[in-house]
Amino acid sequence: GEYFTNRRYQSSGINAEYGIINCMGFNYDPKPFRNLTKGAEEEPSITKYPSMGWDYQSDNIPNLYYAGTITHGTDKRLSSGGFIHGFRYNSRSLSHILAARNHKIRWPGEKVPLHGITSYILKRMNEMNGPYQMFYVMTDVYLKRGNTIEVFKDVPNGLLHKIHELLVEPLEMARDMVVVRLEYGRDYSKVGGDPFRKERTELDPARAHLCNFIHPVLYHFTKTPHPVPIRTKALKGEERKLHLPEDLYTDFATLKRHLVPLNNFIGGIWNVDMSYYSIEKCLVKHLTRAGISEQCRRPLISVGQIDRFTVRKMPSLEQNYKYLNDFVTD
Repeated sequence: GEYFTNRRYQSSGINAEYGIINCMGFNYDPKPFRNLTKGAEEEPSITKYPSMGWDYQSDNIPNLYYAGTITHGTDKRLSSGGFIHGFRYNSRSLSHILAARNHKIRWPGEKVPLHGITSYILKRMNEMNGPYQMFYVMTDVYLKRGNTIEVFKDVPNGLLHKIHELLVEPLEMARDMVVVRLEYGRDYSKVGGDPFRKERTELDPARAHLCNFIHPVLYHFTKTPHPVPIRTKALKGEERKLHLPEDLYTDFATLKRHLVPLNNFIGGIWNVDMSYYSIEKCLVKHLTRAGISEQCRRPLISVGQIDRFTVRKMPSLEQNYKYLNDFVTD
């Protein structure tokens, strides 16, 4: 439809006529593809999206990939892939998928020492733009390799069972990994629900699985995750799972509600002491020649500010913990 309005601007004294055009979305037109692609026929409300997999490849035309807002066909009624703040991450993922599949270039990543991983995850949870905009769909993968963790960001949840392909590795290669993504509670939004009900928030770490607002969830896999059907959010096959409490301002950096449960979870699954050491405890270790622990090095190493062996020098001790003390709140 089209509407017109007349409005007089006093500052200019000009009568201006403006046309207002309804923009109600789009319908998928298969004609450019000679009707070779099929729509998602199982659900009438999403027939405007061609049928595709989590790799954005057509279900019935090999090597035909989709990009842009049309990739919302993978997460309709699930996430934000229909809008630029969402499908831009789909497009970036597509470039990584094609690089791995066609050129054997593994998914971009970085390496973090094991004892630096909790402060790294804590910082990342507060900055992860892809998983925040594409909740449920985009994940961060932390792959343990000895005393080193390889980090791969913004991996689609529907491709976790093909992680070997994205990393250009043999399928049978052993993998011990933690997957982090942001999720809403099942009762966050529902018809007839009361958004101001008394139990709408949950701040107790022991009850974080009952959170309604967006919050971090960690999955520990020692085997390949199960395939995820298109437009669904359930990850299955994990050994253990941890929900961290929600926060109205998405501040997931509190000491008692986030860092401590995270340390306990990571330390438990990987059998390593991830206890939080204060500056005072580290200072005592130095002064009594008890030896510097990995925990005293952890915050500095995790953000890559200094070489790990430089931390042995006493002047670096205060700098070592400045990052964590500034970042973590009570």
